[in-house]
Amino acid sequence: MSTKRRLGSIKITGNWWDKHKNRPDGKVCKISAPAGVYDLKECAKICGSHYFDPDTMRFFKSFVGSYVYADGKGGAYFVTSEKGPNEIRAFSVRRYDPKKCNFDTVGEFQGYKNAATAKAAAKRAAGYAGSRTKR
Repeated sequence: MSTKRRLGSIKITGNWWDKHKNRPDGKVCKISAPAGVYDLKECAKICGSHYFDPDTMRFFKSFVGSYVYADGKGGAYFVTSEKGPNEIRAFSVRRYDPKKCNFDTVGEFQGYKNAATAKAAAKRAAGYAGSRTKR
């Protein structure tokens, strides 16, 4: 029995007429709802990003929240937490951008003191109106 997870929340394209500017193989990784951290990690691999590598996460003392909010355009918003030099953990909202095939900080890095406010900001940024609304 195979233990490989079926990727139902990402779509990978790579046709000659749909080439990705930043990728020589032309592949584009888009995320759709419902999505999870695993989907983000798979898109990072496809993009050649080291964003979720264990060494990178350890260096920045970083953790990724368990909620991922697809934005309906192939991107997604999520929350990370990092410890700075002062050893205080703070939270940031991040975005996966399929057009650039990269991850960006939305707003201020470590701009949230707790996970709940960062999660609410990520949800708003993705366009989720209510607290229980799903796309």
